[in-house]
Amino acid sequence: MASDRPPVRWFAGACSLALLWTLVACAHDPAGDRLISEQDLGRPRLAAGGDPQEAARFFPLAPGARWSYQIVRREGTTGHEVKIVAAEAGVFTDSDGVKWSVDRYGLRDPYRYFIKLPARAGQRWQANLSINMAERFRILADDAVVETPAGRFTGCLVVESRSWLPSQEERILRRVYAPGVGLVRSITFTLAQGGRAVPIVDMQLVTYELPPAAQP
Repeated sequence: MASDRPPVRWFAGACSLALLWTLVACAHDPAGDRLISEQDLGRPRLAAGGDPQEAARFFPLAPGARWSYQIVRREGTTGHEVKIVAAEAGVFTDSDGVKWSVDRYGLRDPYRYFIKLPARAGQRWQANLSINMAERFRILADDAVVETPAGRFTGCLVVESRSWLPSQEERILRRVYAPGVGLVRSITFTLAQGGRAVPIVDMQLVTYELPPAAQP
């Protein structure tokens, strides 16, 4: 994604988890099912809508697409692989059972948008997941550079989401999407009472494979 700004460098591979935690600082879709209302959060936001291919560029969807991740928790490091295993009527199901699709508003599962169009820094939206639980999203950067065991990726989106857990802790996720690749990094932490950051998960892409149908 072209930009006159210098690239933002997020989550360099050599960073420790401790350093990462210091980085804390819809319109209703008529075709949707259980979705999503977007509320004005009192700050400027970009008008919703755009080319679905823009969202697909940051999360290529086709049967056979595969992403392998390294997951670092306090308890240790594990691996996890995600594959697209089925596709029907524009809905792609992965090996974790998540059903993905793209439309003129962005990338979504049945409950929320993960990328909202236009995919630009400053975009904000909110998903109401239940009567008493909402998840607020914002795009922090649209030209980030990130390094993982899979390599160095440029022009990335950094999408932050925030929600409140039953324990009254605030959960924060920062997901990084690389164009033509998909999700390359996801960092999860909570803010306990007093604003103390508690790390939970750091997930980094190790390898990936995209069939021709998923390649840009």
